[in-house]
Amino acid sequence: MGLRSTLGPPPSSNMRKALSLLFGLLVSAIAVVWGFRGLDWDGIQTGLRTLSWSAVALYVLSLLIIHVLRTARWALMVRALDPKISVYHLVGMSFLGFAGVFLVPLRLGELARPLLLKVHSRIGFSAGLGTVAIERAVDGLVMTGFLVGAILLGAAPSSGMLLTGTLALGVFVGASLAFAAMARWPHASEAFWGRLLSPFGERIRDAVLGLLRGFVEGLGSLPTHSARLNYLGLTFAYWGLNGLGMWFLATQMGLSVSLQAMFVTMALLVVGIMVPAGPGAVGTFHAAIIWGLSHLYGVDRTGAAAFALTVHGLQVIHMLLVSLPFVGLIRQRRGEVPDQSSSVM
Repeated sequence: MGLRSTLGPPPSSNMRKALSLLFGLLVSAIAVVWGFRGLDWDGIQTGLRTLSWSAVALYVLSLLIIHVLRTARWALMVRALDPKISVYHLVGMSFLGFAGVFLVPLRLGELARPLLLKVHSRIGFSAGLGTVAIERAVDGLVMTGFLVGAILLGAAPSSGMLLTGTLALGVFVGASLAFAAMARWPHASEAFWGRLLSPFGERIRDAVLGLLRGFVEGLGSLPTHSARLNYLGLTFAYWGLNGLGMWFLATQMGLSVSLQAMFVTMALLVVGIMVPAGPGAVGTFHAAIIWGLSHLYGVDRTGAAAFALTVHGLQVIHMLLVSLPFVGLIRQRRGEVPDQSSSVM
């Protein structure tokens, strides 16, 4: 059974889907107008021409390494749930999923890997969704940690920025504690959240409880302290490389920005692309970078816009190139592709 047939009947009407898509496109359009208002486009083109091909190649190489690190991290959970899954399927589902999260509007691409797992492994959809939930919780904690660390190391332009980072850390710590309580006392926690969410309607309550159940099921794939430390280490590695890569590219484009400031900008970018928008987070991606660099750190808006366009363009091209070889997985049935490697990533 192919991936399409696992989706079943659409959960909402065509009108609702169309309105959601229009909303995402509207958000992107507003962000584009706001982010690029009053810019010197000749200056942007000049900024783009300052970048050498060798710098582009090094940045794209860093993106590939980040993809490999993220795949290795996901493999720690997936291989524990289904040890027989092949490297081909593991890498393919990862690369397709990463592209889906970024390119599909309204962040609906988050469902890509759980759906692919349901087709190409013995892992159910809820457990697959649990692996994604764990990623988001850990990513939020680590990214917020980088943000607070960068601010404490001198990247805070104001005391309000430090307060914002501290509050963000508190929110993510609270969410992680809620997940931890669900893992330690699942029945009591489920009853608590069920009562707490009842006023918001059955649909919202069931959606949140389903996410929590999936998280607990996915957490079972990291049963040892060693596995959890490896998972955390890979998370720090790929976020650290992400910030370093962006800082390297900025310096190669002539922008005067510190490494700490770039980590703060990266944190703002993460928030920006979490906003439901059109395909590829167009607009929200660019506005977050332009505002962060220009408003917080005094970078010329024209140079910041050229940098945002470059980062976005290279990331989109890279995601398309590395995911295209695996597009066939979307239609393949289970077992159609032989196990091309039995090694554990």
